Amino acid sequence: MAKIQMVLTALGFFFMLLYGIYLGGYSTAIFFEKYTLVICLVFLSAGLLLEAYLYIKQKVKKSLNKE
Repeated sequence: MAKIQMVLTALGFFFMLLYGIYLGGYSTAIFFEKYTLVICLVFLSAGLLLEAYLYIKQKVKKSLNKE
């Protein structure tokens, strides 16, 4: 699962770079204008949610081992 989280984060940063290309004026395609920021935020949010899930899962596992 940690590898999936890394892939989601990498894809998020990739689409953030594509959005930077649009903001920099290098491309005015409608894909860059409308979709790259949304796709970037979706991937980064999914990565963040997965990170939170893994953290909670780890804490629960430690808690169960203490008892």
